Amino acid sequence: MLALSEAGDNEAVDMLVKDIYGQDYSKLGLKSTMIASSFGKVFKKGKEKRKFSPEDISKSLLYAVSNNIGQIAFVSLQLYHWYADSDSQQVHECGEVRPK
Repeated sequence: MLALSEAGDNEAVDMLVKDIYGQDYSKLGLKSTMIASSFGKVFKKGKEKRKFSPEDISKSLLYAVSNNIGQIAFVSLQLYHWYADSDSQQVHECGEVRPK
């Protein structure tokens, strides 16, 4: 799958911010190339069915799985009151997080 995805382009399969807004959405800090919906172009209503290459699907699937793993890790760290130190690349316990 990794070898197949190297030749793929997820933009053919995923719906990006630029597909929705026509450009980046700087008010919210969203770059135009950010994924808004994984496989979003595959399931568009009212459009004729398109063929997608196995390489493009593979790249989109790889990004979807990677993004989900990252999201689960981030939420887990928050839930258990840990934080990641980007300087030392370590994870530390920080106790209860209270809003300021």
